[in-house]
Amino acid sequence: MATIQRPDGSSLVSRLNLYTAHFNIPDPTAPLESRWRIVPTFPELKADDVPIGSRVLVSKVVVDAIRGYEASAHQ
Repeated sequence: MATIQRPDGSSLVSRLNLYTAHFNIPDPTAPLESRWRIVPTFPELKADDVPIGSRVLVSKVVVDAIRGYEASAHQ
């Protein structure tokens, strides 16, 4: 679950899915974090429900899992 804080000050809670996406960057010196990104999706919401500028807040457990994933990707 995640809390979405919209730019207008309103907020809502929704189920959050995370996946990794590869960005094809032709520069061979580009760091891994530029090539692989963690992308959030909200299967219960429409694009208009999460306007540009919204902030996504998740639990510490999710943050720690992402940081652990990022650390293992750099080894």
